[in-house]
Amino acid sequence: MPRAGVAHLTSSNRVGNACHQSQLFCFLPLADAQLNIPVSVNGHFFVDCEARQNLWARRNDNSRSAWNLCLTKNAVAPAYCELIERRCRETNEILQSNRQQEQVLARYLCVFPPVSANGDSYVANLKKECLSATARRHCASGVLLQQQPVHVAEASQPQCV
Repeated sequence: MPRAGVAHLTSSNRVGNACHQSQLFCFLPLADAQLNIPVSVNGHFFVDCEARQNLWARRNDNSRSAWNLCLTKNAVAPAYCELIERRCRETNEILQSNRQQEQVLARYLCVFPPVSANGDSYVANLKKECLSATARRHCASGVLLQQQPVHVAEASQPQCV
């Protein structure tokens, strides 16, 4: 049965930027998997070898690679979209109270995957599917945030607070 999910660190007492502490799991953490997204991902993926170091390599266009792509598109991306939508609802509730608007918006923006033109990896596919699905859902239902614009200091990458 295809299962997958995402997890996002909402607060921590660790020193450092929580936005970049993510891991890939297939029941246990995969040693060599590098994620450049602000969430950890767990799923019933095909792994590369018995050492369980990474996802099945896309060298061959076979059923294992197709499974990982299908799982990414149809389970991980929707779970990631749901996380973004939950954050959106939480953010709207807090913004209605006019408390800590800049910090709240920075935390909300920290959930989104960074946009990059990096080619043909599972993570690149996940970013594309998540952003596309989020855009489709919100184009149909209206804007993401239902609040007056709040000026947040511009930065190249949102900083978790």
